Amino acid sequence: MITEPALKPTAENHQLQEIEPYRAYQYSHAAHVSGVSRATIIRAVEAGYLNAHRSHKNGVRTVILGLSLLKWIAAGRKTGRTSADVLAEMNS
Repeated sequence: MITEPALKPTAENHQLQEIEPYRAYQYSHAAHVSGVSRATIIRAVEAGYLNAHRSHKNGVRTVILGLSLLKWIAAGRKTGRTSADVLAEMNS
């Protein structure tokens, strides 16, 4: 089996925790290890930029595979929200 290395902190991503590619992360933990808020993770999933899966182990929950999280981070952490959206929220 070929495993990709986990993303480790560097000068550019110093807030990141080590992300294990084949681990399943719940939204809150995915947010913590990637250095963003839970709302950012949810927006990215809803916009289709970050893949999430429904897990039926021990009940139903939504999880994000570490590999998907690493790809999303490498692609620039897109959420579908523009700077105009952020400014509009700040002014409301």
